[in-house]
Amino acid sequence: MAVRTLGGSALFSSRRPAEVEVPAEPEPPEDVARFRERIEREMKLDPEIPAEALVLVRKLRAVLHQADSSIQDELGGRAGTTVTGAWLVEMGGDPFWVVFNIGDSRTYRLAEGYFEQLTVDHSQVQELINGGFLSPEQARVDPRRNVITRALGAGMEPDADFWIVPAQPREKLLVCSDGLNGELTDDEIRQILESDVPIDECADQLVAGALNAGGRDNVTVIVVDATTEDTDPDW
Repeated sequence: MAVRTLGGSALFSSRRPAEVEVPAEPEPPEDVARFRERIEREMKLDPEIPAEALVLVRKLRAVLHQADSSIQDELGGRAGTTVTGAWLVEMGGDPFWVVFNIGDSRTYRLAEGYFEQLTVDHSQVQELINGGFLSPEQARVDPRRNVITRALGAGMEPDADFWIVPAQPREKLLVCSDGLNGELTDDEIRQILESDVPIDECADQLVAGALNAGGRDNVTVIVVDATTEDTDPDW
């Protein structure tokens, strides 16, 4: 339902997403509203973030809320899901990724030999890592590693985090569920992404690696290989 709502939104197919009308998002709880105000102030003050980015983030947040409502209507809050993704947009004549996440699914980037996790998990173990009580290595085997603090459709406030990242030629993005990074280390994931195999085979190798390592959770993987080749102007 999350995929259907997000994939069906005109926001992601329009060449002018800032002009696309989306359903209004209800007012969030007061603490969430204050947090968003602080984040939006920081975005406005960051000279590397185009002014249009804030408009797009607000629209994307509204579509995510719509997905949350659809799941709750269908399942009555009995189950939820995590979500993460990277939306390629043009702002000020330059390409940017609008990266977002709710829960512990992740988006990674490999660019110019540098591999990084763009998103931050919404989970109990991530909070313990942030507080200095666990190391990332300890978190991988901690019994609380599957306890998430935000989700779509589970009755929690569907408050996503966002990152505005300049797109680079010849970079690779990886979007995955925690079934991948729960079985493979970041170094193992990087080695597969750095290989010269086609991206569909790269995705297959990541899934196979996670399954061979134990496959104790569902493994969902999308690999994006950015290109500098000419594209259809109507794309």
